[in-house]
Amino acid sequence: MVKILKSGMSELALESSLVKVKAKVKKEFKIDLPSLDFKEVKENEVIEVPLWAAQILAEKSFIEDEKEDFFLEIQKALITERLQPRTQLAELRKDFFVKARIFIEALKRYNKYMEAERSLSSLFDLFSLRLSKLLQLASSLALPSNIDERLTKEEKEFMLKVRSVIEDWRKEILEVKV
Repeated sequence: MVKILKSGMSELALESSLVKVKAKVKKEFKIDLPSLDFKEVKENEVIEVPLWAAQILAEKSFIEDEKEDFFLEIQKALITERLQPRTQLAELRKDFFVKARIFIEALKRYNKYMEAERSLSSLFDLFSLRLSKLLQLASSLALPSNIDERLTKEEKEFMLKVRSVIEDWRKEILEVKV
């Protein structure tokens, strides 16, 4: 089962590297590639760039992360989740965990370890709370009709795989042979 989950998660990791992030240009540069087209980027301009490219450009000191405070969004999500009944998930944006991970990595890059730990702690609480709800929902025979709009991409992948494993196990355990 772990192998099944890992294959889906590696696809999500690849997908998350394609997520666009905001960055502030530190020095002018030009890039003309099929997947990236920055003909004339000026200093102090804010651009959107795929995460994989942002990491390379930041390493070379061409850009710096646009430091949006995602901690407040994590806190809001955690409070909203706690207010939901045990069998109901609060709605999260589809890229919530990807954006949270990018935010925490940026904090660490800028040596803001206390803020990173505080954000990570809240994120872990939210993850644990949602995981327990996901497992409860996955084992139910029928899912709520609005479940898809409440799941992140990672949670949707997890839910499909766990439901499949539970269903196989349920059939194996409850199957009566005459």
